[in-house]
Amino acid sequence: MLVLVLVLVASVESVAVHLQQREVVPAEGPLGLPMSDPDSSSERAPAGGYRADIEGLRGVAVLAVVLYHAGMGTFGGGYVGVDVFFVISGFLITGLILKDLDSARGFSFLAFYARRARRILPAATLVLIATVLASVAVLLAGPREVIQGL
Repeated sequence: MLVLVLVLVASVESVAVHLQQREVVPAEGPLGLPMSDPDSSSERAPAGGYRADIEGLRGVAVLAVVLYHAGMGTFGGGYVGVDVFFVISGFLITGLILKDLDSARGFSFLAFYARRARRILPAATLVLIATVLASVAVLLAGPREVIQGL
């Protein structure tokens, strides 16, 4: 358990160092409006639309789920973490759709889902292949009765 917490802390620290080195520009909302006072240097988002506040919420949501599955009795927020993750996803997707609606080319369901597929399918394919290979290795290493029962 302690190893899991140490790995999470180390990964958060490395991401924080990386983010401090990036160039920053004012964050824009889904309609192209500034998210904060453009003269304020404390509220700036790095180039590419990255939002540290959203990334922080995602981290808290993932941590709640991980601690729930690790059996930490005081962290019963596994379901809340999943809900927060869904809300964040909805917020980001809505922003993308509104941005497309405001653009000259307009919104297209086909283009929207094609972009999602190009982003998600490579990782999903890798996870599926790794899961199948690990499952075969585990099942073939088990007792013969288990394999014959399938």
